[in-house]
Amino acid sequence: MDEIELLERRHFEEWQAGFDPPGLMMGYAIRRDGKLICLGGIWLWEEMFWATFASRGSPPHRVHRLAFKVVEAARQAGVQTIWAEEDTSIPNAAKWLERFGFQRVGETEDLKPVWRLDLGRPSYYDPDGRRDGDERLRQGARGAGGSEGGEV
Repeated sequence: MDEIELLERRHFEEWQAGFDPPGLMMGYAIRRDGKLICLGGIWLWEEMFWATFASRGSPPHRVHRLAFKVVEAARQAGVQTIWAEEDTSIPNAAKWLERFGFQRVGETEDLKPVWRLDLGRPSYYDPDGRRDGDERLRQGARGAGGSEGGEV
């Protein structure tokens, strides 16, 4: 039976993720037979919330439901936008992001697709004083893209 744990920094270290998300985070880690098989959630980096997800093998079916719970908790906590960099090495990442409600908004400088999930903020209001973006996002012919963030 799978065990679900609240996401903590130690999970990224155990995963050998190669990065330690700074700041606030919330999400889940899933273990099977004592081994970490999946983690996902959001983390705050320089006033922007970024999605992160990783799975060894096919993710458990409950992952989508857990992700919805994380997003709903974020919405209730006042988060208005979640960003994601697509990991193009994951075959169905773009389909999953799209099905989940993310919209592709551009790419990073190193050409990773960037997605945005609007959690319902009014279009005239951005809590950090920026309209539809941030100085860390690159505007170009294909839209805006983030230069850092969690991958999905």
